Amino acid sequence: MARLDTLVNTHLAETLFQPDRLNEILSSITSRRAEKVESLNARISALQREVTEADDKLKRLYRLVEERLADVDDVLKDRLNMLKADRERANQPWSVQNHMRDFKSGSIQD
Repeated sequence: MARLDTLVNTHLAETLFQPDRLNEILSSITSRRAEKVESLNARISALQREVTEADDKLKRLYRLVEERLADVDDVLKDRLNMLKADRERANQPWSVQNHMRDFKSGSIQD
């Protein structure tokens, strides 16, 4: 058994644990990680834009109602509910926080 251990360890040291090979492996990992971070940042920015847009639209509709330029009818109620749902969907805490937690813990999945 000791001879087998020695053969395996020698083979690993001669092939896998060479500086060039380790550099190649680490570079690949670093590259994939950077791509995932970039993708995550783009998704977070998109969600933040969606929240801002929905908030702006809701504020405009509320202003119309407050200034009595529009009556609250079924169509307006439906539109308000749709905008609120859009805002909530984009603003769900888990959508951003889970991604950030996964990134910080290093558990981003391929």
